[in-house]
Amino acid sequence: NLPQGSLAPHAEQGIDMWALSRLVMARDKALFSGHPVAAVAALDPFTAEEAIRLIEVEYELLPPVMDVLEAMRKEAPLLHPDLYTQEVMGETDETPSNIASVIKYERGNIEAGFAEAEVVMQNTFRTQMVHQGYLEPVAAVAAVDTDGNVTVWTSSQGYFTVKNQLSVLLGIPSNKIRVIPMEIGGGFGGKLWPWVDGICILLSKTTGRPVKIVLSRDEVLRATGPGSPSAITIKMGATRSGALTALEATLIYDAGAFPGSPVSFGCIMGFAPYRFPHFKITGYDVVTNSPRVAAYRAPGGTQIAYAVEQQMDMIAEALHLDPLNFRLKNAAGQGDRLTNEMPLTRVGIKTVLEQSKNHPSYTSRLKGRNRGRGVACGFWRGATNTSSCHISLNADGTLELVLGSVDLTGTRTTMAQIAAEEFGIPIEEVHAVMGDTSTAIPTDVTGGSRITYTMSNAVHRACQDVLSQLKQRATATLKSNPEDIEYASKRFWVRGAPEKSVSLGELTMAAVKGAGPIIGKGSISRMLHAPSFGVHIADVELDKDTGKVKLLNYTVIQDAGLAVNPTQVEGQMQGGSTQGIGWALWEEYIFKNGILQNASLLDYRMPTALDVPFINTQIVEVPATDGRFGIRGAGENSIVAPPAAIANAIYNACGVRLRELPMSPERILWALRKAEENPPPSSRVHI
Repeated sequence: NLPQGSLAPHAEQGIDMWALSRLVMARDKALFSGHPVAAVAALDPFTAEEAIRLIEVEYELLPPVMDVLEAMRKEAPLLHPDLYTQEVMGETDETPSNIASVIKYERGNIEAGFAEAEVVMQNTFRTQMVHQGYLEPVAAVAAVDTDGNVTVWTSSQGYFTVKNQLSVLLGIPSNKIRVIPMEIGGGFGGKLWPWVDGICILLSKTTGRPVKIVLSRDEVLRATGPGSPSAITIKMGATRSGALTALEATLIYDAGAFPGSPVSFGCIMGFAPYRFPHFKITGYDVVTNSPRVAAYRAPGGTQIAYAVEQQMDMIAEALHLDPLNFRLKNAAGQGDRLTNEMPLTRVGIKTVLEQSKNHPSYTSRLKGRNRGRGVACGFWRGATNTSSCHISLNADGTLELVLGSVDLTGTRTTMAQIAAEEFGIPIEEVHAVMGDTSTAIPTDVTGGSRITYTMSNAVHRACQDVLSQLKQRATATLKSNPEDIEYASKRFWVRGAPEKSVSLGELTMAAVKGAGPIIGKGSISRMLHAPSFGVHIADVELDKDTGKVKLLNYTVIQDAGLAVNPTQVEGQMQGGSTQGIGWALWEEYIFKNGILQNASLLDYRMPTALDVPFINTQIVEVPATDGRFGIRGAGENSIVAPPAAIANAIYNACGVRLRELPMSPERILWALRKAEENPPPSSRVHI
């Protein structure tokens, strides 16, 4: 009986705790096919399945509302009779609606901006529901002891977040909950909430036994948080010289069964690479009878970039401008304000665009029939939040680094590198581990491309804390003030008198012999955002008889600030691009009468190694404004641009513009036939 309006603690894409409690187990009304309505515990899965078959549930069938545009109609069936549209400035509509909220950003005078334009274009784009496709399904184990203490082993991107959410959901004091993170088989934003953890706890409390739940792939696709579908209309104007003058955009994002789509991110991200002197942006968060969406790698960004980056190419073509030169002419820079008025810190978009213009993947000639090359820009603001760690100094001078985050992408290696650099020791002498809620310092979720950026600074602070304590202890031996003591490579000495020194080993042995342990801690919050920009270049070959697209070449050029571990950064760029390629060409949820028809990895088509060429990468390093190292997050950016880059390449291959994802062979073939039978009118309007 949680009240509405309380956000889930520290999740990348927020959800009301009232909604989360009803998402993990339906109350009165099942809002989508796959919505859990009951749970059974048994000694083996066969008995559990038999028990489930004995449960009889009576349903009153209601008409499902599946399309986001249909859901907005006044006569559409309501998912929630008490859902009222939240307007700008906190105003609330008095009539129940499937529109949960409306966001508006405005600057300047768009009428004046369009009056200045010599080319104006308007188009509508659609994207479908997709899933993160993580390798390991959602899973958890819970055990409740006789004193009511709860231990949860979970596959999650943030174990402190899970602990806080479970405490609120179940009314259990936080000090009686211990959450232990397991090695996670991927998350991409889809494992931020306790999908099954609370059910495990209640069943364990009832049975007096530990309880494990592992969802099947069918259940993962039907019941957990996919990426949001969208309907986006973009109108842009530009002068004959190529200067953007005005933007009007309507973004409608599907939240699924409960409010909370990433439309607010979309209203910022898609327009961040460019300067628009006049704009009006309206975003709608709409509920439908489909699974509640969750974050998916740069949530909200891929959808809006698919629209904006195609529109940029269309205007560039109308003005006979090179697409990269057109983007460079309008590129944002440090101090320019995002649509939410937040100023950009130091950014590398112009450097990335310049390097893209000169890259062989762009300058080389593309030979052959029905082949095309496309480009697109991607942006991710970069999350911040809180990161914490502590370091213990061992008797032999080695370091034990305990991190409060989940290791999704080699965080232990990266943070060990940083600690080793700070102490001037080999990385082999640093052991980094992920703690749990009883052993680590509270840290927010691993998501939003924030961990390397923020945790590196927390590790720096912890190292400085340890070194400060060691310098304090060195004063007794060196007969000097702590501020006069220098350190490098396991040795402390007095500034100006290097012969007066003491080794790190001597100080650590003194700690063991009674001086007391040395433990340093580091925590950081509220860093400045470190935006990341990238350019993607795609070459395709189109079979006009079948509509099939073959990717010939794919290149990602992205600003990482500082690549602490270049191999891992390249892996992030390649992995995100591969997921974006899946969005572009194959992936979509297919519903019939509200029921998902392709709830398996046989029917939900994800790209394989046979579908994707080697992805070329070029890392650009423009230091971020904040932080000791100039690092930027690398994980989110690379998923944003692929659908737009491939759409632009398809257009250049065949002259047909695709405005709906995925750009499957069927959609392409029908678009080709429609263009042959009835050539579409130009979307260009001269003023």
